[in-house]
Amino acid sequence: MNIIKVVILLVTSLLLFQTHTRAGDTLEVCSNSANYTSGSQFKTNLDFLLSALLSNASKSGFYNTSIGNGLDTVFGLAQCRPDTSTEDCETCLNNFIVEIIKRCPNRKAATLREASCVLRYSNQRFFSRADVSPIVIYYNTKNASNVPLFSQLQGCLLNNLSQSAASEASKFKTGSIKYANCQPLYGMVECTKDLRYSACLSCLQQLITAIPDGKSGGRIVAPSCTIRYELYIFFEISSAPPPSSVAACTQ
Repeated sequence: MNIIKVVILLVTSLLLFQTHTRAGDTLEVCSNSANYTSGSQFKTNLDFLLSALLSNASKSGFYNTSIGNGLDTVFGLAQCRPDTSTEDCETCLNNFIVEIIKRCPNRKAATLREASCVLRYSNQRFFSRADVSPIVIYYNTKNASNVPLFSQLQGCLLNNLSQSAASEASKFKTGSIKYANCQPLYGMVECTKDLRYSACLSCLQQLITAIPDGKSGGRIVAPSCTIRYELYIFFEISSAPPPSSVAACTQ
């Protein structure tokens, strides 16, 4: 399957963030707004924060906290997808803790996100706020066989899943719907668990509007949320909530 990656920067973020497009499927955001120095109190607080995020989120799947006071305060969040095993969650976050320092050296705010987990820290409080820039789009180069029908069902599926995910504590929902010749179309949506209903739903809806027309599969990623749709199953049914068909999406 051929995959194309596209990065969209919202205009309001052009001066604040530098994004790096690299091989693989990791969203990387390194802030240019402020730096810390080695040996500073901020760096000490950041080290404590990253350790606390790994220790707690790898067990519970989500953790957010802050460490320090005044200008040296560091806010952080770590989350793993609910269908990720505890072992894989710990591995993903542990790798990110190493990578976030390498990729964003001395930056006071940074985000790394991939399919299994997300890690964020900042010198500014970001909890409960939906960050939707930059948006990274991965899509299959193959078009759907019936583009109008596919687009209708895809939009209906993802919008219904978004409504459900935003109202649940997990902020995660999977589902499926029958496409042409009874072939299933699978969907998944996820927000970070610090978001309330309206912020999560708004985040997901903005990603849905960024979906390329007619592509048979894709993954759209932002710091606070992500969506994916495919003509094959890509989530773990055994540990995730069972996928639910969306009966309201009729032809």
